[in-house]
Amino acid sequence: MSTPKSLIIVTWNIDYHEHYVTQRLNAALEYLQKDVFECLKDSDSPGPCCILLQEVQTRALREIRSNEWIRRHFIMTPIDNTKWPHSFENGNITLIEKSILIHDAYILKYGMTDMARSAIIVDIRMLSRLGSQRRIRIINTQLEGNLDGGEFRRQQLMECAKLLKRTKSQQNLAPAQSGGIIAGDMNALDADADEVVRSFGLVDAVVPLKDESEGHTWGYQGGMHCRKARLDKILNYTPDGKKRVRVSDVRRIGIGLRWNGHWISDHFGLIGTVGVLA
Repeated sequence: MSTPKSLIIVTWNIDYHEHYVTQRLNAALEYLQKDVFECLKDSDSPGPCCILLQEVQTRALREIRSNEWIRRHFIMTPIDNTKWPHSFENGNITLIEKSILIHDAYILKYGMTDMARSAIIVDIRMLSRLGSQRRIRIINTQLEGNLDGGEFRRQQLMECAKLLKRTKSQQNLAPAQSGGIIAGDMNALDADADEVVRSFGLVDAVVPLKDESEGHTWGYQGGMHCRKARLDKILNYTPDGKKRVRVSDVRRIGIGLRWNGHWISDHFGLIGTVGVLA
């Protein structure tokens, strides 16, 4: 085990709706291994990183578990669908590179959802630039996807934000955190989506772009005929008065990626670098 000063974070909705679920999933894993992390051999380590996947089909879980590169270098949570709400047909999977110390991991099942949505919470240890050990919380989620699900999305994001702000003084809650990350498919379909993020004290890791389309992650590769949008986000939170967690160099991945003529996903993924300043 080691305590990294920085790590790579990837979030990607890999689309459970389309056909060829296992083939597309395997193609996505190969792309992550060889193109994103430049690990040409299964023995090549990606270094400290977290891969957050959404919409993983139940029958695709075996493909992740049996992938040799994943088996060698990652801890997977959960390992099957029994932890998903109602053992649902698809859900979130978090992969933590094995050199990273994991304090805790569990699943939050949203109380307000019509789509069996949930979040995976993993607490890891990182080292700040000043040499202090920090407990950082990584939350992988997919918020409600219905066009009229704005209130559900707001409530779900609020529950995640609360998990980043819990303190020792609150009963029956996890210990105080040094901050953390919420990443995944936020289904940011609402006109006030950015304002909702700010209202919970969260910071969008993508800086304002001159061309908003540069941040779009959905609407280009199949899927329903809706407007192009930045549905996927990496959000971070640092306790008041602190400047600890920072996400930098965020960019899109998986653009134009196909398997045998089929889109691997209707979403682009996101990749960024997480660091702890103090």
